[in-house]
Amino acid sequence: MQISDDLPARPPGFRIDELRGGPARVDVVPVHLGTDGTQLAACRAAGARGIVLEALGAGNLTPAVLTEAIDCLRSGVPLLVTSRCADGPTVAHYGGGGGADLAAAGAVPAGPLGSAKARLLLAAALTAERGVDAALARIGPHLAAR
Repeated sequence: MQISDDLPARPPGFRIDELRGGPARVDVVPVHLGTDGTQLAACRAAGARGIVLEALGAGNLTPAVLTEAIDCLRSGVPLLVTSRCADGPTVAHYGGGGGADLAAAGAVPAGPLGSAKARLLLAAALTAERGVDAALARIGPHLAAR
């Protein structure tokens, strides 16, 4: 067996001076069977600049949460989607309230990250960058990193 010296490239992090005045408010909303969009709407109304959805399975929601998630995205609140499962990434597979519908609306699967790490990453990016698009572009390499 040969051990490789090739280590995966680490995505660039955030400088301390970029995070002054932060962190941006990012809330975590757990999803379970029967969840409606009330908590998601409350986070948006309370001023969350980003939201992490702790979804079912590989990133699935209930229809009522999907409706409110789309409203959040349309109002400029980015959503990262994580899984409540102990292991496995979020992926955009299913429609009818699943990850495919969320991704089509603009939500971002957080891949292998759990909700706590996804929250910190999104908060740092929203603090460091001026706009949502720039923040999401900044975290992209971190979501792909394994």
